[in-house]
Amino acid sequence: MKFYISNIKKLLIFAIISIILSLSSATVSYAAANPCFNSTSQYIKVSEKYNLKVNNKISGSKYTWTSSDKKVATVSSTGTVKGIRTGEAKITCSITAKSKTYKLACNILVINKDTTYTITEGSKPSASIQKKAAYNANTKDWYLFNELLTYCENAGGGKIVVKKGTYSICGKVSIPSNVTLVLEDGVVIKKLAKTGTSSFAATKTMFQLVAPSKASKEAVYSQYNGVHDVKIIGEGTATIDLDFMEGAVGFVMAHNQNISFENINFANMNSGHFIEMDASLNVTVLGCDFVGAKRSPKGNKEAINIDTPDKLTGGFSHVWSSFDKTPVKNLLVEDCRFEDVDVGIGTHKYSQIQDANGEYTITMFHEDVHVKNCKFLNLWNSSFKMIAWKNVTVEDCLFEGGGLIADSDGQMVEASFRGFSANAVVDLTLINNLFKNIYWIGGASSSTGTAPETASYVYTTIRSYITVENIKGFYTNRCSNVKTPNIQLQVDTFEASDENVGQRLVSRPDLFGEGVKYSLTAEIPCID
Repeated sequence: MKFYISNIKKLLIFAIISIILSLSSATVSYAAANPCFNSTSQYIKVSEKYNLKVNNKISGSKYTWTSSDKKVATVSSTGTVKGIRTGEAKITCSITAKSKTYKLACNILVINKDTTYTITEGSKPSASIQKKAAYNANTKDWYLFNELLTYCENAGGGKIVVKKGTYSICGKVSIPSNVTLVLEDGVVIKKLAKTGTSSFAATKTMFQLVAPSKASKEAVYSQYNGVHDVKIIGEGTATIDLDFMEGAVGFVMAHNQNISFENINFANMNSGHFIEMDASLNVTVLGCDFVGAKRSPKGNKEAINIDTPDKLTGGFSHVWSSFDKTPVKNLLVEDCRFEDVDVGIGTHKYSQIQDANGEYTITMFHEDVHVKNCKFLNLWNSSFKMIAWKNVTVEDCLFEGGGLIADSDGQMVEASFRGFSANAVVDLTLINNLFKNIYWIGGASSSTGTAPETASYVYTTIRSYITVENIKGFYTNRCSNVKTPNIQLQVDTFEASDENVGQRLVSRPDLFGEGVKYSLTAEIPCID
């Protein structure tokens, strides 16, 4: 009997297991994936070939390939696409299986072989973009510039020539590496404060030197590893017009290298910057004009702003930066004119990194800043606001006031400014400059890093360091009708061994508090 019951138990267990396995096999099924392309959109150059591949092929099926525009792109019976001329075409593959038909499509954009594009006032972006709900007269140029610059990014670089006309930019236009943007005579690119659509709002930034594919990604750039080798060139009179949009910026730069601006007329700033330059290496600004601004409430907005991407100081907010406090190095500004703006070239706040003890003592100096043969006319505040600059040269420049400039209320008042303000400057060479009709030539002193309201830190105070050779260079400058014709220095180091220099300086050691060793006044010769 026990043997019989035991066998029955075994049979029952076997039956239950069999039922479970049969149910499992009945409920688990793996449907074959549908056929699909390896890409649904693709850029190719004229004469270039690209192989469209069908994934998840069904055995015994028939494949029929077609192009919506054979004058733009052709396709072979095996899916090889060839670019014929610039434009847009849709490549379709119809797959006929035993019991079902599949239709696959890929949008092909054919770009120039030499990646040179010409923009006119009548130019439009591709047909697919024109179908977007947000496409209108306000967004047309923004879409067009961004599309062509995306082509350039995919091609590894390119050249865009903009013909005479007025173009409106409502959003950010991203410029990738190895691009030359040529603005021909009569071009005006104007900042637009309205988009004409509820899909997105206008931005303060006009152009930014960042790859289009990375413009919305976080912390993708650090040090100087971002966009490189970009030229912005004007021919004749070419204008970047901020149209007095409050807070607008013409060009935003960070983590770039080998960048040049040439013969561009920047106009109509309002509490922003024409160029915001952070964390950039090897930058030249040649023959450009920075003219016209509504005075900012504090009168401290620079035409060219030199800063560090630093979350603690809050001076840079673009997400693609790693905010690593990288400074600007090797900047040349030559043959430029700064007129009727708050400040010509300057820095808001400086950055420091922590030492081995966790103290903020290592200053991130902007190094090798050279300004030559420039004119600074009727500035509201000062020509320079140097903070944490090292190895600085200002030579053969004209600093002249006496004209009228609009204040923050739009009233025209007499411009009365100082030549330069240098807080924590190291090795300042100031030679062969002329100062006319201004209040004061300028001076160098220390700078204290104070915390913004949103942070709880104070950077270590940094001071200026001036050499005897720097002082000698001061006396090569001349002034005319300057109320205070001297350069006042509060510095930590000064070698007073040179008798010729010492005779022309007034030295008052330790007058300005702890840590300041010398207060020096260099009287500049007048030509009146």
